[in-house]
Amino acid sequence: MEALAGNQTYQDVTGATLMGTQFDGRPEPAVLDTADGPTLAKANGLAWLPSGLFHGESTWTIPNNKERSFAAAWYLPAGVDRLQLTMDVPSEGQPLQLTVPLPASATNAANPSGE
Repeated sequence: MEALAGNQTYQDVTGATLMGTQFDGRPEPAVLDTADGPTLAKANGLAWLPSGLFHGESTWTIPNNKERSFAAAWYLPAGVDRLQLTMDVPSEGQPLQLTVPLPASATNAANPSGE
């Protein structure tokens, strides 16, 4: 993965978003769970989406020597085991494409309606 724009001490991720995300092998976009996702993120001590990491800040930077985590949740159809995540970081110029294997706990809990 390419390094994000910034310098030797930080990366500029201002305006980073998740967009165009879909499940591996399926044509339809993945639907973000905005009903339960934010509550689950908070219950687990995580920010909801990249913007939650920088609430109220106009410039978003991440120190190179520190981890930052956020949560996102999608409705998961049965039979899906990988997410094709698209993260748009404006300073990069192009969206980052990531393939994320889903844990067995998620795939085992999925049902045909995606709940």
